Amino acid sequence: MELRDFIEFHRPALERDEVKHNLMLGLLPRLLDTAQPDCRLWTLGAPGACAIQTTPRHSIILGELDPAQCHAFAEQTRDLDYPGVVGADGVAPLFVKRAIERSVRFAEPIPELIQALRDRPTYPNVPGVARLVVRDDAALFAEWLIAFFGEAVPHEPVPPRDRLESTATAGNYHFWIVDGAPVAMAGIVRRTRHAAAIAGVYTPPALRNRGYGGAATAAVAEAVFAEGKSQGDWRMLVRGYDKLIATPKGEITHLFNLAEDPYEMTDLAHDSAQKLKLASLKAQLLAQMQKLGDGFDPSGLRKR
Repeated sequence: MELRDFIEFHRPALERDEVKHNLMLGLLPRLLDTAQPDCRLWTLGAPGACAIQTTPRHSIILGELDPAQCHAFAEQTRDLDYPGVVGADGVAPLFVKRAIERSVRFAEPIPELIQALRDRPTYPNVPGVARLVVRDDAALFAEWLIAFFGEAVPHEPVPPRDRLESTATAGNYHFWIVDGAPVAMAGIVRRTRHAAAIAGVYTPPALRNRGYGGAATAAVAEAVFAEGKSQGDWRMLVRGYDKLIATPKGEITHLFNLAEDPYEMTDLAHDSAQKLKLASLKAQLLAQMQKLGDGFDPSGLRKR
């Protein structure tokens, strides 16, 4: 089955649990864009029952397999040289158990947890603001990302440094900035139809346990929601050079100064110095929403 046909056949079934299968769903379009010549695709049954390997250097990723399919696939790949396997609970362990019975050897398992965020994130109470990683940050960005790979996925090959530096301007990563200097970072590593995955959360060892990584992650989560990767939509108010973005409930998500930051790279919504301005802009936004009946019933009371 060709890659495009493979995607059309399996993606609708995998998207029934988009969080669970976010890794495969995020990689399949990327394979189409890059035309990876040595990727491997396996269809093992009905839609969703599949597996992929992006290159021989990377782990096999398992889809929605039942026990019989796990066992059969382990038999099918017993003579294949692959570095590991990734899959959900109830899938990967079954595959590995049968593969071990067929004399395949594995290193110790690395447990991973997927945490799904469906509402606006709560920022830790720390100083600082978020801003996008830009071209001038390329060297530091690559250094931190290489350190992250070394700690988080030491078994995976690290991309070349020049390739990492070239992705600094892709708009996927944010730094958390304190006193003008980056102290942590987080980024969007892949997008699916209705969601996005956040990873690359890194704080230098000397700056850990201060909440900076959590603040960077919260900033990236809000950027994901701003892309529309969530239920509902957004409200915006511009007064002078101030641009305020909020949820339909009037909860503030972003504040930008368009005079100093025309490309909206530095979010001021959690800058304590903007507290009074935020309160004033929020009051104006809510008044306009009530005037338009947006989220209010005719009596002027808030709709739930």
